[in-house]
Amino acid sequence: HTTYPWYTNIQPIGLWMQWHVNDGKKELNFSEFKTNTPKRQKHKFEEISEVIEEDEMPLWSYTLIHSETKLSVEQKTILTNWAKQSFDKMAVQVRVRIGKSFFYRHGCNSLRPNEALQRSTALSSRSAYLASLKLIPEV
Repeated sequence: HTTYPWYTNIQPIGLWMQWHVNDGKKELNFSEFKTNTPKRQKHKFEEISEVIEEDEMPLWSYTLIHSETKLSVEQKTILTNWAKQSFDKMAVQVRVRIGKSFFYRHGCNSLRPNEALQRSTALSSRSAYLASLKLIPEV
């Protein structure tokens, strides 16, 4: 949900701002973020870092009226680190889901991952690696 300032009632400013908001939501909408593929999510996190590092966000036109929204070096670092950590966390969750589904497909759902490693010869090297790192929770 977007809250618009009073001056969006003045045309053509309102039309211009509506275009910017719609364009921004098309580029990055956290309400719909999880519907993207992991590859697209990764790309979006990379774009977040890129536009912040290159001073493309916030838009210069926005900072003309809202000068307090200019990002400091520390704020940029915090945001870019957040984007990287968010992707890393998401990547681990995807690997865990892949590993868990492998255990279920191979009849190891009643075993702990490390027991399954010892008892099953059907484990792939990827699932074995994930289990050895204990990224797959006990089932």
